[in-house]
Amino acid sequence: MSQQLPSPQLLNQVSQFIKDQKNKNYFCLFLLGSQSGLRVSEAVNFDLSLKKGQSLYLVKGKRHKKRAVYVSPKIVKELQKNN
Repeated sequence: MSQQLPSPQLLNQVSQFIKDQKNKNYFCLFLLGSQSGLRVSEAVNFDLSLKKGQSLYLVKGKRHKKRAVYVSPKIVKELQKNN
């Protein structure tokens, strides 16, 4: 059984729905998951102070393993705006 990725139109609809909500943290979680590939637990515990390099951040993944992930400057600005 193959899984189908969501279409860009669906992602835009979900993004707009979340943007319209009063709690802007939901939008930040959505961005981290959809644009940076973070798992839910990684997105919830994401810390901007753990910058490793230009646009690279350390996240604590499964079994407390750390990994570096790319987070675009656009997402970082959105996170800073909502902090």
